[in-house]
Amino acid sequence: MSKRALFPLEKCIVFNKKHDSWFEPMIFDAAYLHAMAFSAGAFFNLVMGRSNAPRGDGACVHFLKTIRLLRERLLLEDEKPKLTNQTISVILTLAIHARMVGDGTSARNHMAGLSKIISLRGGVGTFGDNPSLLIEILRYVYYFAAH
Repeated sequence: MSKRALFPLEKCIVFNKKHDSWFEPMIFDAAYLHAMAFSAGAFFNLVMGRSNAPRGDGACVHFLKTIRLLRERLLLEDEKPKLTNQTISVILTLAIHARMVGDGTSARNHMAGLSKIISLRGGVGTFGDNPSLLIEILRYVYYFAAH
């Protein structure tokens, strides 16, 4: 249900199935797993008319673990884990949620971090082999620029 609501144009764009799986990284990336669990919980809280701020429910637990795991990853000496598609997805998830709950400061900070990571990777041109992620990046950048 959330996929249809968030990605209505997906049917119009042909994606390379190699990069189309948003589920596989949950097997090996704990930050990504918790970000997806948190975002699903936040989405259903929103649909059910409950507060979208993660407080005292399962979404809160996953939100806090996402933040902790992302912080640990960004503090690593090794740059490679910082530049992964999963790290970018985690940051996008946090940025859009911050925007949805009206936390513009956090949203801007996440987007600034995302911009730095994309720069370190060599720019948006390096996502040509993964158009679904590139579309997500551009969609969020446009969304933040428009609001």
